[in-house]
Amino acid sequence: LSALPGQSDVAAGDAAAARRELLAILDAELPAAFHDVARLRLARLDLAEGDAGAALARLDAIAGADGLPAVLELRGDALLASGDRDGARAAYDAAIDIDAGAGNPGRPLLEMKRDDLALAAAPESP
Repeated sequence: LSALPGQSDVAAGDAAAARRELLAILDAELPAAFHDVARLRLARLDLAEGDAGAALARLDAIAGADGLPAVLELRGDALLASGDRDGARAAYDAAIDIDAGAGNPGRPLLEMKRDDLALAAAPESP
């Protein structure tokens, strides 16, 4: 495989084709880990299309989701998109806590997302 399922379609701007490929993975008899990766990618597509509720439902179906930083980060993004700032902050914090390694390249982005929530909630000084 030169690209992961759906990846080349998304890169080419064909989200519908990517969705079809990922749904086919869910229908196939494959190990659960493949299904979880497909669910994560489908949740990203759902969120990109403005359907935070569908994204959250897909993330809920991922086994062990509460221990996976990528899932928690996307959950935070979906919660934020649905207006749940406190839930988003909790999801980002959980992802940061799990992924505590200082050398993790994704950690600064997670911290920035969480910190942006705090800045947006802070009252303006006179």
